[in-house]
Amino acid sequence: MERLPNESTYIDEKMKVWERYLLEYDLPAWEDIPDIGLYMDQVISLLDGYFDYLAPDIKGTPLATKAMINNYVQAGVVPPSVKKRYYRVHLAHLIIICLLKQSLSIAEIAQALPADLSEDRLRSVYERFCSLRRSSAKYFCAEVKKSVAALRGEERLDGYPEINDMDDVILATAIVGGYGVLLAQKLTAEACELYSGSTLNE
Repeated sequence: MERLPNESTYIDEKMKVWERYLLEYDLPAWEDIPDIGLYMDQVISLLDGYFDYLAPDIKGTPLATKAMINNYVQAGVVPPSVKKRYYRVHLAHLIIICLLKQSLSIAEIAQALPADLSEDRLRSVYERFCSLRRSSAKYFCAEVKKSVAALRGEERLDGYPEINDMDDVILATAIVGGYGVLLAQKLTAEACELYSGSTLNE
């Protein structure tokens, strides 16, 4: 890739954008998730709003569509609608799925988040998930800052990749992301074997 003018400044600014959006963003609290019975179109609009935390130039495709939600119900990871309406338990499942599906398959998510969890158990899982998302965002931002230390005119820390330009940032983050996905998949598979016949949240 051709080097950009003032590449280190560009990367530093992009990292500030990511940090601001990741750290300022938060998932809705359990009690703030609507429990009034929403129709499908309303659910999709609500989810789009919940995940509208990325900067405009890096926002990806919608995380949820009507077809996706129907597939999740058929796959047993979201409870069926109640007279075509979706309530807090449906939305909590969908929020978690929309984030986890970037790393895990629907079958893998189903092991940790079956559709038939009790409402009390689902609330506990959801609140723990929100807490982990917040702490993971802080950890991610801190580790990336350390990794690009050389680009920021700082001394590179031992044990961190040697990042000298944009290509290095892209490759290193892609490699680390791949390792994270692989570890999550392997741990999910091994946990399912250990707890054969039950789900990870029982």
